[in-house]
Amino acid sequence: MCMSRLHQVLRLTGVGVAEVEDVDGARHVVSLLALDGPTPAPGEWLTVHSGYALDRWTRSRHRRAQRTAGPEP
Repeated sequence: MCMSRLHQVLRLTGVGVAEVEDVDGARHVVSLLALDGPTPAPGEWLTVHSGYALDRWTRSRHRRAQRTAGPEP
């Protein structure tokens, strides 16, 4: 089963491509082609599924999700 996960943008690596880090610290290169709006900046949070960024998260939305999820086991 595939899951979408939160990733933070580290840097843009090319047109429509970014290096990101997931919440566990693993780094990935993802496509931005499915993402609406302006190109994300380093530090922004994205929902990534199967190598594609699908949605962006505001800092407040990310903090609320962290509080709701609680500490990792």
